[in-house]
Amino acid sequence: TASTGLAYDFFRFLRRPQKALYNALAGDSELVLQIHDAIMQSKPAGWKTNPIKQRRVKQALLAVVSGDKERMQHIYDVVFAQDEYI
Repeated sequence: TASTGLAYDFFRFLRRPQKALYNALAGDSELVLQIHDAIMQSKPAGWKTNPIKQRRVKQALLAVVSGDKERMQHIYDVVFAQDEYI
């Protein structure tokens, strides 16, 4: 179908960490882009090894998912596992 083709095209142009988000979020391409932007704008250097800096990233994600802490944690776990988000 046309929507399947569009999803494939979107997926094909994503970088590896965005593909992980796309898969974890059941193909919600708009949310993937919002989350990626939030991470890139909020992540300070060395955030993965500093709990205070991790909190900053979590707060940015929480804003994207409208305060849903469970969903934020799921997304955070996916993001944290991606080496590209350093």
